[in-house]
Amino acid sequence: GKKAVLDFVKKGNEVYVTHTYTPPEFRGRGIAAKLMEALIDYCKKNNMRIYPICSYAVSFFEKNAELKNMLSENYLKERG
Repeated sequence: GKKAVLDFVKKGNEVYVTHTYTPPEFRGRGIAAKLMEALIDYCKKNNMRIYPICSYAVSFFEKNAELKNMLSENYLKERG
C-alpha cells in the first residue's frame, strides 16, 4: 500500500535526512512532521544529530527554530 516515508542515512553520530515523501491523498495532515518528530526523539535518546538534506527536512528545521540544537554541527557550519 501507499505510505509516507522518511529516508535517512546514519554516519557516526549524524543522521542525514535524504528524502521524505507523503502520498498526495495524505498530504496536509502533518504526517511528514510526525515522522520528523519520531526521528528527533530517536536522535535525542541516542545522542545523535540531524543533517537535513531534502528540502522538506531543511524547511522543517527553519520553521521549528527551537529544534536547532538537534542539527549537526557540520550542517550549521556549512550553512554559515
